[in-house]
Amino acid sequence: MRKKFVLPAVLAAIGALLLVTSAFAGVSRSTGTTGSVAKKGGTLKVNMANTDFAFTDEGLAYDTLSWAMLYTTNIMLVNYPEKNGQEGGQLYP
Repeated sequence: MRKKFVLPAVLAAIGALLLVTSAFAGVSRSTGTTGSVAKKGGTLKVNMANTDFAFTDEGLAYDTLSWAMLYTTNIMLVNYPEKNGQEGGQLYP
């Protein structure tokens, strides 16, 4: 019967400790420049393993990671506009 009370007490203590330490964790602030400027040109390097996305062909891509990669790197032949409501549901060439 004592085992039933020890494990929940230990887990509650660990949870309380994590909660207290997360309250004191601060966000690091950089002391560099106040803003960042977009740089034109260059090479986009993506750190992904060979198994992260299946296809880079929009006709064969079937998972959301492939779609995200295609959306950010390709100009789609047909797409949805970035608008709310019914306007966002109309395909445009």
